Amino acid sequence: MARFISTTFGKISGRHGDAVAVTTKDGRCFLRVYTKPKDPTSPKQLAHQAKFGLVSKGLTCLGSVFKITFADKRGKNKAVSLAYKKCIVGEYPNFTLDYSKLIFTVGSVDITGLVTATVLEGTTVNLKWDSSVFTQSNPNDTLSLVFFNEASKKGS
Repeated sequence: MARFISTTFGKISGRHGDAVAVTTKDGRCFLRVYTKPKDPTSPKQLAHQAKFGLVSKGLTCLGSVFKITFADKRGKNKAVSLAYKKCIVGEYPNFTLDYSKLIFTVGSVDITGLVTATVLEGTTVNLKWDSSVFTQSNPNDTLSLVFFNEASKKGS
């Protein structure tokens, strides 16, 4: 596998003949020789494909939210990676996505333990949480609220 930096072509990806160009999440480019999978329909590969498809489809509606919360245009990719590792429940072929385990950002601010949300009237929501656990916070920290309806797969 060769790593390259091309000022002429920029970041490239895809396959051309026996060569495959890949750009990693952090922007590094690699060129390698394509090798055909031995058994593209092995149970392990089918399980991987099912997991990846479930996570990608399940997080589509939150793509714009992840761009904001991860402060990166590849925010959805980061969220899919984390959800693939932490949010899939069950055994193949009966995988489900546990939305309560979704990670919307990473950083050094502590996570609060107990959060309660009460719907008051219409679209008004009252939120309460224990802020005494925020030992590493500062006045410039921001709070992002994400509301998601698991049944309708709609979020904001």
